[in-house]
Amino acid sequence: MKKICLILSLLFLTSTAFAAPSAEDLFNDFDSKYTPFSDTDTCPWAEEAIEYLYKNGMISGVGDGKFSPDLNVTRLEFIKMAVSASAIVDKTAEASYEFVESKDHWGYIYAASAKKAGIIDIYTEPDLGAYTDISREDMAYIAFKAIRLFDESEINIKSEKFADDNDIADYAKEAVYYLKDLGIINGRGDNLFEPKGTATRAEAAKIIYNVSMKINENYLR
Repeated sequence: MKKICLILSLLFLTSTAFAAPSAEDLFNDFDSKYTPFSDTDTCPWAEEAIEYLYKNGMISGVGDGKFSPDLNVTRLEFIKMAVSASAIVDKTAEASYEFVESKDHWGYIYAASAKKAGIIDIYTEPDLGAYTDISREDMAYIAFKAIRLFDESEINIKSEKFADDNDIADYAKEAVYYLKDLGIINGRGDNLFEPKGTATRAEAAKIIYNVSMKINENYLR
């Protein structure tokens, strides 16, 4: 029942920014293959994630039936995904950011909800750096904070450190290895995490999908 409520809430809360399928269509066709984009065959490892997030109104394409999986993700785009995946969209939330010309801006409610929930406390810029490409370590931190809204158990890191551990910002280290323990993130070869590197839309979709599954399966029963 909680899983159904989560899916319904995501459909309702994102309806103004995304033409989501009806709840009836979603439940009737949830297990069937549906790929709305013509270019996701270049990242087969992320297709299931992209399909799931699209169906639940957490992501959209870039137009012309394309997802553009290799484009970088901005901070604001990832914040929207994280807030939606953890079902913490709060229409009463308020925040003052310079990127917002009015509260009708598509990203306002997501940024305000994220700030209220405390998952973007690493950002202090007046404009949130909203259109800056998000770094991999920041992505890990926000995903970590979103999950920890539901999981208050003691953190016991077991993962082996990445070879470039010294390059990971102190604020992100716990997040990176916590998510690695959960199987939500991994490196990019040669045991490197590349914390300062950017993330593609496909990578972000895969991580947010993993976050959504973890929250849904483990903390919302």
